[in-house]
Amino acid sequence: MPVPDLLRIACAAVAIMLMAACIYAMFRSRDADQRLRFGSTALIALVVVAGQLDTLGGPGNWRMPVLLVALVLFTIGAVRFLVKDRRRALER
Repeated sequence: MPVPDLLRIACAAVAIMLMAACIYAMFRSRDADQRLRFGSTALIALVVVAGQLDTLGGPGNWRMPVLLVALVLFTIGAVRFLVKDRRRALER
């Protein structure tokens, strides 16, 4: 499999994880603004998945590894929110 397609599949896979984490976090959050941020991030992740799958077989570009790093960091941030939220819930 060509490297650009591997990057696209990796981006799509991480975006799916981000989408799942954001949807879950959206329902866990108590703040309306936080729910809005998580909801909009989930929608952006959906667009990323669709775009990556739509361009399979195409040439690579410099944005692909940058997108992968951004998605990984975004997912880490969402998961950290969920871990902190879980800890707070257990402390009560």
